[in-house]
Amino acid sequence: MPQTTRRQFLFVSLFLLVAGCSDTSGPTRAPSVTSIFPLIALRNGFVYVQGRYLKGASVSFRPASGSAIAATVTVSTDTQLTVSVPASLVVGAPLTLSVANDVGSTDFASTPIYAVAASAFRRRSPRG
Repeated sequence: MPQTTRRQFLFVSLFLLVAGCSDTSGPTRAPSVTSIFPLIALRNGFVYVQGRYLKGASVSFRPASGSAIAATVTVSTDTQLTVSVPASLVVGAPLTLSVANDVGSTDFASTPIYAVAASAFRRRSPRG
């Protein structure tokens, strides 16, 4: 094999090797949210988010007035997130869920989420 052809072969081989090793596991598009369940979320409970391009996304809850509150994502796939509801959310105020990845972000503002405290589910004794 002539020297020039050998160099071209090595260059092309090296290029293909490097191109094949690049990390393509990250998102290719901004996330989109199709549904959230439940819409009335227990603080310290979980919310399930369905959509696309969700793997590795971050989530926050934003009240109508005030700063967004970051949430912890416990399970992350391309189509579903399991999100721990922060204990610091204001009870009863409508919240917008925001989902962001390295490419962009989206707000699920069409349906608000409401946080409730565990005390809302305590059994009360009847008055007598």
